[in-house]
Amino acid sequence: MGGHGEAGWEKELLARHGSSIQNVEGLVAILKEKFSAGPVCLQICANAVLVLHSYSSGKKPSKFGGSAGGATSADSHGRLPLASWLDTVNRSILSVVQQAYARLTQYGRDACIVFTGESGAGKTVCCKSCIGHLVSFSPVCRADDKRLVNLLVRIGPLLDAFGNAATTQNDNSSRFGKCIGMVFDFRGHLIGAKVLHFMLERNRVSSRKVGERNFHIFYQLLKGAPSQLLRSMHLKSDLSHYQYLSRSGGPSTAGSTDKTDFAYVVDALRAVGLGEEQILALWHLLAATLQLGQLKFEKFEEGSTILNRPQLKIVANLTGLREDDIEQFICFNNIGDNDFRIRVEDAVRRRDMLAQAVYDQVFMYVIQAINTVLRPQPDEADRITNGPGYREIYRNINFIDLYGFAEHQASTFEQMCMNYSCEKLHQVFLCDTISARLRCFRDEGVADKDVFFTDNIGTCDMFDNTNQGLFTLLDRATCDPHDENGDKTFLDFTDSTIGGHDMYTSRQVDPGDTVLCPFLDFRITHFAGGVTYTIDGFVTSNTEVMTEPVCDLFLRSTNEIARDLGVNQTRGEMTPNSTVGVNFRNAITNLTDSIEHQDAYHVRCMKPNNLKSENYFEEAKVQKQCEDMAVVEAIMVEQLGYTVNISYFDFFHRYGPLSKKAKGFAGTVVVGCKLIISEVLPDSVGHISFGETKLFFSSVEPLRRLNELREDIVGGAADRIRLFWWKHCARKAIRLIGEQFRTNGSSIEWPAANRATEALIIAFQKSHRKWLYNRLLASVPEGLWGDMRLKTTGYALMGGKRSNWGHARRWHGDYLSVNPTFRNRLKALKKEAKFEEVLFSSAIRKVNTKLKIQQRCVLITDKCLVFLDEAFAITKPPISLENVSGIMISAGHDQAVAISCGSKRDWVFMLRQPDLRDDFIGELVSVICQRVTRTYGYCPAVVIGQQIQASLAGDEITIDIDYQFNVQPEFKKTASHALTLLWPA
Repeated sequence: MGGHGEAGWEKELLARHGSSIQNVEGLVAILKEKFSAGPVCLQICANAVLVLHSYSSGKKPSKFGGSAGGATSADSHGRLPLASWLDTVNRSILSVVQQAYARLTQYGRDACIVFTGESGAGKTVCCKSCIGHLVSFSPVCRADDKRLVNLLVRIGPLLDAFGNAATTQNDNSSRFGKCIGMVFDFRGHLIGAKVLHFMLERNRVSSRKVGERNFHIFYQLLKGAPSQLLRSMHLKSDLSHYQYLSRSGGPSTAGSTDKTDFAYVVDALRAVGLGEEQILALWHLLAATLQLGQLKFEKFEEGSTILNRPQLKIVANLTGLREDDIEQFICFNNIGDNDFRIRVEDAVRRRDMLAQAVYDQVFMYVIQAINTVLRPQPDEADRITNGPGYREIYRNINFIDLYGFAEHQASTFEQMCMNYSCEKLHQVFLCDTISARLRCFRDEGVADKDVFFTDNIGTCDMFDNTNQGLFTLLDRATCDPHDENGDKTFLDFTDSTIGGHDMYTSRQVDPGDTVLCPFLDFRITHFAGGVTYTIDGFVTSNTEVMTEPVCDLFLRSTNEIARDLGVNQTRGEMTPNSTVGVNFRNAITNLTDSIEHQDAYHVRCMKPNNLKSENYFEEAKVQKQCEDMAVVEAIMVEQLGYTVNISYFDFFHRYGPLSKKAKGFAGTVVVGCKLIISEVLPDSVGHISFGETKLFFSSVEPLRRLNELREDIVGGAADRIRLFWWKHCARKAIRLIGEQFRTNGSSIEWPAANRATEALIIAFQKSHRKWLYNRLLASVPEGLWGDMRLKTTGYALMGGKRSNWGHARRWHGDYLSVNPTFRNRLKALKKEAKFEEVLFSSAIRKVNTKLKIQQRCVLITDKCLVFLDEAFAITKPPISLENVSGIMISAGHDQAVAISCGSKRDWVFMLRQPDLRDDFIGELVSVICQRVTRTYGYCPAVVIGQQIQASLAGDEITIDIDYQFNVQPEFKKTASHALTLLWPA
């Protein structure tokens, strides 16, 4: 199906202002009117939304669906709250997400939502809010599984911390491109996600423009980490101490939450599966990056050497490398079998390259950890239901948030790459909303009106051409190892090869352009205006940091992260002679190609001014952005009136079941479609145009009505198919169970349960257990049935876990009843403790809160636990059985037990019986668990281990069991919080 719009768009912009928007001035006037009330979000066409960002003084959203003021988590239903700033925004931006999800579930179509705009226009904020909205209403794979939801909340701070930085235009600017793919199964259940990242601006580690900061994580580490951790890494909280942080300032508003954000980052690292040792290794590499910047050099002989050797030792300890290996990499060139020292300025470049490589790999490691923990987790029940050959079909909704377009006084190689990605996404927007739709209208013969717009295909081709494109020319200049002036060579290549292109110029091509410096600058006219690029450092920036020498260096590291990344690169993940530019071009091209095969939705973000002022609407700035983004042209195409289109073939086969006339129809699909419309939609003929191969709808209402009718029919058919399939599975399971029962009724291998047979098999298992139980009881005298029921409970709790639990002897329960004194006191005890029946009694040796041993007796009654002294007087208030939450015993044949009653104190004692060869613990455990289960509906947890753990007066104690020959049972205190029970072997 082509076009968009079945999810119920609000036609606010076109309905209210459609006739007045004939030029950009009319659109700016509408935006100015709405901006006075807050942020603006308007639909500009069927698959595009315009967002005018407002610099709010409130807390800025920093997580998916959350704010910077605190961690965000799912509620009891696994849903996320929306970002508060969206409460004041038109909900059209959220309708984009709902529409993408609706098409994914109805048609099985992958979708992508592309966020574009200048740096600081709010792309990342919109992206996070849309992801939060999608997670809030889409069901997860299992209704009780909040793992994925909470993980999606926590990756926001990680991506921000390691990939964002404060610039002059944006306090939280993304310095890498990302595509966050949300993965769904065939039912539309969210089962996973994946983060695809593009070029990180790694040069920011060592150099930045004046007024900008390094990546957030460095400041968060220094401001938020414990002082002990900082001292262990030889770090100080003083930012001015570090060369990589003090070379330039930062926005006054940046850094105010560094200390609190560090806690969120640590929490997120743990959530994505990193252990404490891995997190520490990560901090060591970040500290090593800062410490590398502190290395200083001096001239030595004809080369250079490291001036501050103690600093080199710190770097070596943090990276897990030898000092000689680091110095060899930074200060020497290896030619053949000889090492030659390099110049001081070259050593500085090597140091910065190593620091960038370390940080680049830290960033890669975090992305890998996120993708590992977010890997799709399909429902295992589907595999059981569909058999061993079942293969999960995944659908995706991708959120594409690349870089913001920007122009600086002397733009760098990285900024050229970022602007190139913006150019490519702008081309996709033009194709989706203007050129492809106009071409479709003309080919189908439904409209002949044309809309003039400026296409940027020439600019994109100037970059993309594999023979003479900019990236190819830079690749040639970079890959020549003998060229010491590669930047100038690149400029010579571009002047001679693409100097005649309308969108390119330099001082050599146009001597009259005195703004450009000769042999240093060139200018490219992008869709948003001309940008001047300075070639200084282009070749160096185009070189991949993970070169073979860097990989070899990482492989020798004892730091787990550095070594693992070195291993991964040497396994083939590093392309030989690869360059950043060509790799980036290929990645962006693959991304835009994939967009063509998905339902694409566009969120065009704009900012009201360059001053980051909350209430200031700069008309000239907004007008230029509208012109650059071709917003008016997209609106004019939408005003032609054909919002949605669908081929005759798809329409007939999708909606044919709704029409009686279409059933068994043997004519052409065109005539069949007209029959369906005349029968099902007689009142909507005026909203439908018939093209050569497609139907065009000027309103989404007819399609909405068709989908509702189809869902009723398809839903009923699906229910009938499901019922038939469930009956087939049930008959198959019954037949298999019956054959086994007739062969050997006491031993049945139950078939694997699925959704169709789960309840049935559970019912059969319950009936089978009852049949076995009655069969067993038939051979047992009726007077022993109570004993058998208790032992059945004991077997379920202790069978195979405890060496001896007394199942071979007769269980009597009230062992104190042989004592006449106890029998005489029993009536008074019943009245005092308010119970009716003694279920179990025994003499015991009890451990008090001071680890002293006392001679006592214990009664397990129908209502409570009662402790008696040797004269059978109650020593403690009776403990209700309702409070018993757990029982701890050992796996041996001793008679020690700890009973937990939910308070800070457990009751620890051992049973005293005349014959030490008999086990009475099994009977005690069975009596308590059976009574609690019958009376209160739950069974206390029974923990069986080599030791017994208990809590006395808030202190945790451990009881070890020591089996020896020729000893009497006795507790011995071995430490302040430890006991040993001596027991006969």
